[in-house]
Amino acid sequence: MQSRVMRNKKIYIIATCLKVIGTNRYDFHFKGWFMGQRVERLVLEGQSFEICKEYLVSANVINCHEGVLVCETITSKPIFNRSH
Repeated sequence: MQSRVMRNKKIYIIATCLKVIGTNRYDFHFKGWFMGQRVERLVLEGQSFEICKEYLVSANVINCHEGVLVCETITSKPIFNRSH
């Protein structure tokens, strides 16, 4: 039941893009909680992002399993640049 409640739930996230993991699929740094589940990693799909940039993102949840929150991006806006 909880997976149905999670699916398509709109959320807002602030996170930093770490790497590309597929076509329009990106791994983000994120530590926190979602609906009582610990989240260690965030995967965003459906839009292009630049590595090492921090974004404010609105997204629909696809699923949350074993600490990985997977979402489809609705809109995003870069908010800070990080340079190494």
